[in-house]
Amino acid sequence: DIYVDENDNYENDSSESSSVSDNNGLFENLIHRNSNGVLISHEGFDLPTGTFMENFLMMNRLDNHNDFIVVTPVTSVATFMDNPEDINVALGIDSSIDIYTSDPVENIGDNSIYDHLYEKGNQLTAIAFTLQNAVNDSQNSNETTQDFFEAISEEIELSYANNSEAINIEDESFIEKIVENVLNTKASNLDSSKVNNIKTAITSVIPIIEVKDDDSVTTAIQDFIFNTLQADIKLMARGEASTSTIDKYAN
Repeated sequence: DIYVDENDNYENDSSESSSVSDNNGLFENLIHRNSNGVLISHEGFDLPTGTFMENFLMMNRLDNHNDFIVVTPVTSVATFMDNPEDINVALGIDSSIDIYTSDPVENIGDNSIYDHLYEKGNQLTAIAFTLQNAVNDSQNSNETTQDFFEAISEEIELSYANNSEAINIEDESFIEKIVENVLNTKASNLDSSKVNNIKTAITSVIPIIEVKDDDSVTTAIQDFIFNTLQADIKLMARGEASTSTIDKYAN
């Protein structure tokens, strides 16, 4: 579902404009020149892998009208930033790219600057979606990725304020801070062993998410992240993961 959230409650109210995207993720006749609020995409299928992204929510704040606008993990993080104009520099995205109107999927290939944009988007997705599933499964809750993208944005802004340079979101310490902050807030009943296993799993996979020369390899990595990792992370959050499952992320 695609809708314009006009009251910042991150729900599709009956009075708000809504639509659905087609098989290519495209939508139309939804945003008017006087639209205000946040454009939200709720759930749907990841096109390359065919994976249904349950409770996955992305957003893009409608500050200026454009005939073409995208909703991506990068725009989702920018939505929660106090200084969203810093998003390109903070994530090492080329300054020529308008993240609000540039489709990262359409433009990837040939080691272009859009490959980096696509990579950062998938890495942000992996962190947010994995933490969402760890929390929902362990707490019997039904949260969307809203708060998890917000937690990522807070850590990005804090790191950028301290260093004023591009942040390596593959860095183990950066990811661990996000995991610890989220789980301490939303799943404080998880013991240290479960938390450590979740941290290890996420920190081990984020660096492998990138655009490969072979499209099938890129898709295979995404399929692992959106399916195998999610199944394993739920087992870790419950304390039911086997030693072999834990070890494949630790080694």
